[in-house]
Amino acid sequence: YEEAEITIFNQLVKGKKNFYDIGGNIGFYALNAAILNPDIKIKTFEPVPKMFATLTKNIALNQMSSRIEAHNMGFSDTEGTVSFFVYPFG
Repeated sequence: YEEAEITIFNQLVKGKKNFYDIGGNIGFYALNAAILNPDIKIKTFEPVPKMFATLTKNIALNQMSSRIEAHNMGFSDTEGTVSFFVYPFG
């Protein structure tokens, strides 16, 4: 699906000490980084509660809870609370 992106990503995370996954979704990139680099520290951020639940479940299923720190929040250039559209089936 994202063959070119994951190939580049894999090269970028090798040997790195930290990885911040902004918009972690279900954890694809965070988990991939943890598997490729056993020394990397990962913080992933996902604001959508349903996706965050799946993200934390995937982290637990892959026994990466001690290596991946998940946060149920998003990022913006301003502080506050916003509403945004979430595709109902995604």
